[in-house]
Amino acid sequence: MIFYKNQVLIKTYDDLINDINNFYEVNLVIRDLNSYDIFLKIIVAILNKIDVILIDSDFTAREIESLGLLEENLLLVKKVTKKHVKDVSDLKRRLLNSQDWSLTLYTSGTTGIPKKVTHNFRNVTRNVKIADKFSSNVWGFAFNPTHIAGIQVFFQALLNLNPIIDIFDKPRDIVIEEIKENGITNISATSTYYRLMGPFNFKCVSVQMLTSGGEKFDLDTINKLKICFPNAKVRNIYASTEAGTIFTTQGDLFVVPRELRSKIKISNGELLLKSELIGKISSDLDEWYPTGDIVEIIESEPLKIKFLCRKNEMINVGGYKVNPLEVEEIVRLYDGVKDVLVYGKKNSVLGTILCADIVAQKDISEKDIKEYLNGKLQKFKVPRIINFVESLTTTKTGKIKR
Repeated sequence: MIFYKNQVLIKTYDDLINDINNFYEVNLVIRDLNSYDIFLKIIVAILNKIDVILIDSDFTAREIESLGLLEENLLLVKKVTKKHVKDVSDLKRRLLNSQDWSLTLYTSGTTGIPKKVTHNFRNVTRNVKIADKFSSNVWGFAFNPTHIAGIQVFFQALLNLNPIIDIFDKPRDIVIEEIKENGITNISATSTYYRLMGPFNFKCVSVQMLTSGGEKFDLDTINKLKICFPNAKVRNIYASTEAGTIFTTQGDLFVVPRELRSKIKISNGELLLKSELIGKISSDLDEWYPTGDIVEIIESEPLKIKFLCRKNEMINVGGYKVNPLEVEEIVRLYDGVKDVLVYGKKNSVLGTILCADIVAQKDISEKDIKEYLNGKLQKFKVPRIINFVESLTTTKTGKIKR
């Protein structure tokens, strides 16, 4: 039974048990290139109640220092107590009985300096669903393994003894090939990751569930995915490194569950979460934690909300507030546009003007785009400068970097 597979490595669950039983020390700061090594070290750390920190393998010395770590921290190890794991059932039982263990991660975001967040095992796995009906799932792993979304997918697969097929940061054609070859049934990824699968001229019938989180999931992308994955349900998740998964929906409108109504509120359009939902962070928490997400209330009863954008992503153009995600959604609807990034650029007259970097799948002119947008957006929302680029820069978690 496969536990982990990428293009060069295959590890079964028996291999995993063997590797666990032959592990002698754990790095207190886990920084590996190989996802399997990360997963292995996390498991050993849990079994031995060793708190660990996860950081990206490509962090520079300066970035590591900005996180409050030193190079010598990366060399610290702790000896593990030999605790023989008999089989996968024994492993699962021990993990589910874990208590005193914590995992520290850093927010990725699309802007700003990463923030330190610490979760215990119960918190990071609170949305993991374990049941016989999930035993035949095959997970396409499409998140960075050192970030909260990747960790949650890892635990969802591990605690149901599912195979993990690594399709993170792979070319489109390889991803499609891996899905078909391995009969992948579940994929969780960012909206940007799914858009990079275009052109949407393929079909993968094995996939039963597509989940997106970490970014706004637009309806156009959802509808395109439903054509390429005809047997898949599509779920949109609101989650963060600080809180984990909070809401889920099948479109772009989230109905707040009754049990969470007392734990969220909206102030000046910003979503606030009760501090009890938040992991331990590097700064002191008030009763309410500001998420930085701007939402619109669609209905009051039941409470139904729509996520608009991040608070720090709003662009001031001549005194008008522009939501770049709104403009991007409209631009993507133009035939031949694969993806787009809208951003502000300093201007001596208006203070800031809108610009757009567009990845096109066929010949499109700046004039074509502007004429199209003039009939669909207010003038101040139409980008003044349009650049056609080969690709957009993404963050370490696969989101568009703003």
